[in-house]
Amino acid sequence: MEIHRGGAIAPFSTLPPLGVRGGKIAFLKSYISASSLFRFEVRCLNDKFTEIFAKAMLNEKYIRLANGVIEVLSVRARTVPSEVLVREAEKSVECRKFAILFKTPTVLRLKVEGENRASLLFPLPDPRLIFINLYIIWNRYMEPKIDEGYIAWLSKMGICPAGLKNVRTYRLFEYKEGGKRRFDIGFVGTVRLAFVDTFYEKSKALQTHTLLKFAEYSNIGKGRTAGLGVIKVLKPPQ
Repeated sequence: MEIHRGGAIAPFSTLPPLGVRGGKIAFLKSYISASSLFRFEVRCLNDKFTEIFAKAMLNEKYIRLANGVIEVLSVRARTVPSEVLVREAEKSVECRKFAILFKTPTVLRLKVEGENRASLLFPLPDPRLIFINLYIIWNRYMEPKIDEGYIAWLSKMGICPAGLKNVRTYRLFEYKEGGKRRFDIGFVGTVRLAFVDTFYEKSKALQTHTLLKFAEYSNIGKGRTAGLGVIKVLKPPQ
């Protein structure tokens, strides 16, 4: 089974390894000490991939992770149907303000159409880019599909920024693309968002809250399979 290639939308996302460092439980972002215990979480969005991955994890005692080999001590799995996400979103549909905590660097790109088409790094939490990205991932793997009217509503600024807290940017790994050396820039921190009263629609609010629930499993932006774009929804805003 081909998992992921090129610009295709990956059928899974990951959390960075979670373990103890400095007496606290935290993401192990740079290295994992030999013989240390940690938890590694994979969120699968495709039934076929889920089945293959689960069987592999249950049948293998050792797996390779980056440049090392780890021993699998236990495996735990659970399923969250899309209907559950929608039902949870319905409980929040009247909430017109919310906040998103970006826990790991999140990489967003702005597509420029026209004669000189390009994909530009956009290292800021623009709500349009955030929810367009989630819309694309949701419609690739989940049901029910969200109609294109949602994109038009976003373009009218149906959601606007209401504040930022501790937002920082990080230059991430370099890579080669088109014969050139390139790099990504990701941001972390908290962004407060609000529905714009002028364009408020309850149906669009429900779709937005559904995508927010989904984002806590799917991650956001580029590098989802490498643990980038991990978020947590904060309500009421912190």
